[in-house]
Amino acid sequence: MPKKPLVTISIATLNSGETISKTLETIREQSYKNIEIIVGDGGSKDDTVNIVRKYGATICFGKELGRARYEILQHAKGKYLMIIDSDQYIGKTLIARAVKTMEKENYDGLIFNEESVINKNSTFIERLLAYDKWIVVTSRDKTSLWGAEFPRMFKTKDLKTFKWQKTLSILDDQILVQQNLSKLKKIGYLDGDGFMHKEIDKFSVFFSKFMKYGKMYEDAFKISKKTAIAHTLPRKNFFKLRVIKRPNVFLGVLLLYSLKAIAVTWGFIYYKIFGR
Repeated sequence: MPKKPLVTISIATLNSGETISKTLETIREQSYKNIEIIVGDGGSKDDTVNIVRKYGATICFGKELGRARYEILQHAKGKYLMIIDSDQYIGKTLIARAVKTMEKENYDGLIFNEESVINKNSTFIERLLAYDKWIVVTSRDKTSLWGAEFPRMFKTKDLKTFKWQKTLSILDDQILVQQNLSKLKKIGYLDGDGFMHKEIDKFSVFFSKFMKYGKMYEDAFKISKKTAIAHTLPRKNFFKLRVIKRPNVFLGVLLLYSLKAIAVTWGFIYYKIFGR
């Protein structure tokens, strides 16, 4: 039988000690075994790197998110490369189904079903973020600029020809896709078990995260104004009738994006006054 193609799992980390173990466990438990894990760390101060080493992953380093992902690509040996965040978990058959789909359909990129981890103890901010994810997933809108979804699996040889923005730490993935659309002519969806997100559970952490985004927003804006604006505002799908008919979702997402806007704006102003 022909050997199954190698898949490179790309994970960027920064102080991800609370979540990275579970992420790596879900990769270890995959039914598909011909994989390599490469982690690009941004300079973690916690035990992230030690945890990653225990799982036998290859480690490289890059201060900015775009740089970390680019460095991972330089080490990648797989036919395919799958991007997973350090707070995401994946279904046991995901890689096997993804490879089968890529091989059969010859896709240039593959979009996965993504959901939030929610239970009875989930906080208000976790539920707001879950509403956001629900709208994104159910929209099935792969419009590169104003849509809400983007591929997480690519042909590695194609990625190595992409134009990379290595200085970015926000919106690097959206800008990567937007600037390389000519090489992503055939993009598909993979339904069923996909990515599960461990969402932020405290407003203070949420606000702090988007304040940091505000400090980095100008860099993304200079490189791609349209993408930076489009992916900061609520997506067009948030104003569809199916969303408006669910007031808790619609109002919740409006509140979420209002808080994002306040945090990003304050972070931007703070950066301008006090510097990095």
